[in-house]
This record gives sequence, structure tokens and C-alpha cells, in this order.
Amino acid sequence: MFKKLLATSIFLIVSNSAFAAVTQYQITGTGSGSFNGVNFNDQAFTFTLVGNTDNIVSNNNYTAIDALDSATLSIQGLGSTSLALATRLGIAKSGATFFSRSGSSGLDLFDFYTSLDYKTALTSNFTTTGTGIFALNQFQNVASTGGLVSFNSSSNVTFSSVAAVPEPETYALMGVGLLGLLAARRKKAKQDIQALTA
Repeated sequence: MFKKLLATSIFLIVSNSAFAAVTQYQITGTGSGSFNGVNFNDQAFTFTLVGNTDNIVSNNNYTAIDALDSATLSIQGLGSTSLALATRLGIAKSGATFFSRSGSSGLDLFDFYTSLDYKTALTSNFTTTGTGIFALNQFQNVASTGGLVSFNSSSNVTFSSVAAVPEPETYALMGVGLLGLLAARRKKAKQDIQALTA
């Protein structure tokens, strides 16, 4: 019985990790623009986007996480800032990957093309190259915790997802379930001992 309990516990841990809903995505590259009034040219940057795949919206044209939990931008030599507006991340059937303002009519911020499957990519682990960057003309004077951010150009884009981040609630619920199994096992063992001594 202990082996079955152990096997069940391991299965629950592995399966919960595999289906965790909070995922981190990164868009890296080099770019030019301004951050809090300071111009930057061909500087390395990283967008770190955190989203819950439970917030996926999908139709025949695209799949998106709307809204993202957070969107942070780091620019080499200038520091990091969090965007101060609701954002979304999606992949269109055409191959266009979009990081935009939240909502179905939200203006795009940073878009590029990939070969990712628009129906499944946001729930899988991947690293791919982004090409044909567009919509930067809409990434102008975007509010952030560190000041206004604008992008004028970008190149060498890489788009990736990082392993899912398990939610604390998942582990707490799993722990309660395991305690219940242990209590039931202990109660049964106690009843078996009483039946033998009677």
C-alpha cells in the first residue's frame, strides 16, 4: 500500500508540474529608442513576460494570453522597468507573433514573425528566431515604472518560453490531498489491528 501511495504522490507532483499554468516568455534582441528621456542605440534588451495559460483566448485567427500578469523590459546599460499598462501576447495563424496592449483591439507594441504553431505554442517550451519585426511605430512613449519607453528599431530577435512556474496553491492542494490519503491509510491500519485483536 505504501508503494501505491508513493507512486500516486510522484505522479501527482510530475503531472502538476507539467500542467502548471503560469509561464514566462522572453523576447530578446538589440534595439534603438529611448527610455526615460535617454536615447539608446543598438543596445541588448529583454522583455520578460509572465502569463497564465488559463487566460488563453483563441479563435480561427490567433491564440493569445490576455492579459499578461506582468511585462518587464531590461535594456543593457539603462536598467529594468515594468510596463504600466495591461498587455497580451499572442501568435496569429499567419505566423505573426504579437506583444500588444490588452484587449482584442489593443494596439500592437512589438511584433515579428515566427514558424510557431499558433494553436499550441503558448502552452509549450520553445526557442525560435523572430523575423520581419513590425509595429514599432506604435511602441512610442509607453508608460512604465521607470519612465516613458519608445522603440524605433530592433534586430536579432529571439522568442522563447521558460519552464512553467508551479503555483503555490497547486502544491498546497496536493499536500492536503496527500495528508488525507495518509490519514485514511492510518485509520484503515488501526481498524485492521483492532479486527485482529478482537
